[in-house]
Amino acid sequence: MSEYMQRKKPDVFKQPSHNKNSGTQDREAQLRELLFYMNQKPKNRIMHKKEEETRNGGLSTFVVPEGWGLKQIADHLNISTDELKTRNKSKLQNWNGVEGFFAGEKIVYSTKSGSLEKEEEKKEVAEKPEQIIANAYSSYTNDEITVLEFSKAILPYVESHGSNIAALLITRGSFSADSLAFALAQNSPKDSDLVRFDRNVLEIMADQLDTQATGNKEDNQFQKQRIDKILKLNLTHQAFGLKEIIENEKGEEEKIKQIITYVRKQFEEYPPKVKALKESPNFTPEQKVKIAGKISVQAAKSEFLMGTIYHKGKEWEEKKGKRYLNKGYMVDHYTKQSSYRGTPEYDPWCSKFVTTVMNSVLGISANHATKSENRRGAWGGSQIVNGYENFWNYDEDKGGKLEGQQKVGQSNIWKKINKQVSGKTSKKDKVKLLKEFFNKNIYPQPGDIMIVDPSGNNSFKESAKNGFDSSHTAMIEKVLLTNEDALIYTIEGNSGQKVTGRKYNLTKTTGKFSLGWIVNIARMSIDNYGRSSHISKQVDIKSSQYSEISEEVLLNPLIEMNSILQSIAFKKSYVSSDENNSTTFKLSNSNENASTS
Repeated sequence: MSEYMQRKKPDVFKQPSHNKNSGTQDREAQLRELLFYMNQKPKNRIMHKKEEETRNGGLSTFVVPEGWGLKQIADHLNISTDELKTRNKSKLQNWNGVEGFFAGEKIVYSTKSGSLEKEEEKKEVAEKPEQIIANAYSSYTNDEITVLEFSKAILPYVESHGSNIAALLITRGSFSADSLAFALAQNSPKDSDLVRFDRNVLEIMADQLDTQATGNKEDNQFQKQRIDKILKLNLTHQAFGLKEIIENEKGEEEKIKQIITYVRKQFEEYPPKVKALKESPNFTPEQKVKIAGKISVQAAKSEFLMGTIYHKGKEWEEKKGKRYLNKGYMVDHYTKQSSYRGTPEYDPWCSKFVTTVMNSVLGISANHATKSENRRGAWGGSQIVNGYENFWNYDEDKGGKLEGQQKVGQSNIWKKINKQVSGKTSKKDKVKLLKEFFNKNIYPQPGDIMIVDPSGNNSFKESAKNGFDSSHTAMIEKVLLTNEDALIYTIEGNSGQKVTGRKYNLTKTTGKFSLGWIVNIARMSIDNYGRSSHISKQVDIKSSQYSEISEEVLLNPLIEMNSILQSIAFKKSYVSSDENNSTTFKLSNSNENASTS
């Protein structure tokens, strides 16, 4: 037996995870899973888990899922929207011209013709990735397809289902595994293609391509060298793609626009992954919301860095004479997401920035409004914590939390704690009070939305102009509590005509960026995530089919891209630090204790 054959194979089934409750999969479990799927015949009917059917005189009932519109229901049941509305007139709702049904409502539809069942049998079910991989493996081992065709069939899953691919490589044995490794590499001609592979899969491929047992040694070594280069880089495919753009020879303005487009394109991968996180049994609701908050912060930081580079460290808003307008290349991206039909150049965009960022990576969508449909979406901070209508929910059993004033005239616990803190003279006593308050009410964490008002009265100001209470919206980036300090660092849009970082000193009860400014801190429950890819209308998200979702899988691409963006901004002196853990406030100010006016 050759030296290669005696080598121990890497343990590819231990997926990295920060979740202490998530289990790891051993080799035998993976092989059992593959064999199970191989022995299953492809299904030819759709199983409607959300459907409750009670056959009665040719009629069936259907329970309306949350967020489903008329067309989606009609398409699902294979009937017309007119038939749907006619049979359910008494239950049909109308929200300012938008017709639909309440979530959870039981509606009826006709099944006399049996058209639904016939249509379902004609439809081809989208198989699970594990099923597709196992079927391809079966075809390959039965000599029905070549190794190149086999590799093409499983290539879409080399990132999301790396443990399954790794099991296949090992199962085939040393004398054939290197040909599959070669085929996978050969069918991934660009280095950016290889970067998408699960790292464990790449390590096994490199190991197997090193054997002289089969195949062409020279060709194998060429592909192995490509893989070794990727392994040394140790970058996610998102960060690798960003580096490729930066290293091209395009002009500076064209390049940064390409960077902005690219990074926002990577954001689009997140709502399906967050929906998978939402559905995962391996995390508590609180853990899910905490991870989602960290994702939001990294996405907001990306926007800050891209805008800072594009605008060369200066203001983001256009000017009309001496007056700044609420518009500009970056600003327009946030303002256009709102369905409010005001005059863009006069509309503030702080809350639009926060909720647009959250929607881009978390897939949040406002609930259907019954009072002000034309202003639904990301219009103002008073909508985020709205005391008049429930645009989002903050259910504590789903990881949410909301503490503070929701509308003008309400009492506010922040005003109460501000008064208590102001009565203490030492910082230690003030911090002690604040810690007790946080433990009892809400302990701020990254990704929370903080509503503030510069009047320093812990209260919204009623606005006669637009009918909503005025305020300023920020996203919490970091909370720092020591024996003598209680600081909240934020990322804020529409602050000094740009996105920037601020530092709130909660041991101060008056003045700028003090405890007296806080009106509300809100944390959306996990139910709000993975709902829609558009902030102000329902655009359904299909859950990502990652075999294992983890905090590392979700955060690493954003962290790595931000590290690259920060390096660019620092080299051009647009930010003050190249340390990756720097707050946006520190990046925005050359001195940590600089004025934040």
